[in-house]
Amino acid sequence: MADDYVTAKVKEALLATSGDQKAAVKLLLTWAVRDLALLIGLSKPHLKAEVTARVHAEAKAKKGGDDEQTPNPDLFSASERRHPSKTPPPKKAARRSSVAQKIARAFKKKK
Repeated sequence: MADDYVTAKVKEALLATSGDQKAAVKLLLTWAVRDLALLIGLSKPHLKAEVTARVHAEAKAKKGGDDEQTPNPDLFSASERRHPSKTPPPKKAARRSSVAQKIARAFKKKK
């Protein structure tokens, strides 16, 4: 039911702003401040990740925060398990840029 309400409000905001997405976002934010059901409906999908991150940060701060302990992966859903890669970019990127430079030089005006 909450999803239906949020969807209806999003459609209403888009209709009220004649399809202008930026204006619809501003309107929805204004409505969410005044409408608790809308605020909860919009934030509920992100609540678990936010709470988990806050608890982990507080526990790390209380412990001293010196060690690089990772949170229990069972606490996160599959979409929340994304960890940034610490590997350097592939060599293809450097090769691609050198090829692009060669192509650009080939099209330069010859003097």
